[in-house]
Amino acid sequence: MRGARQMPARSEFDPRAIENSLASIFVAEKVAASVARIRVAGAILNDTLGMDVRGMPLTALFEPTARDSVAEATRDLFASPAMVVLELNGAADFHAEECVRDYCFCR
Repeated sequence: MRGARQMPARSEFDPRAIENSLASIFVAEKVAASVARIRVAGAILNDTLGMDVRGMPLTALFEPTARDSVAEATRDLFASPAMVVLELNGAADFHAEECVRDYCFCR
């Protein structure tokens, strides 16, 4: 869709094409070289955390021990058009089993 350009033109993107995924995604903006702030988030992220996450730094979603890795991935992502895939592990508790998922962040 974007070819050699950094982004497709707004007129080339139809959000209806990703309608079934909107509840699962978020959009973040670059604040600094390794800092991103969540601009808008789908219902699944907001419901999981029990709050509206708009305006929060991306690293706030991670444990302190993982924040340096997330900042490094964010820096790599914003350095040039890129895709970063992170394996996320959720700790098990008495409500749920451990959760492991791969998440893709694209620019």
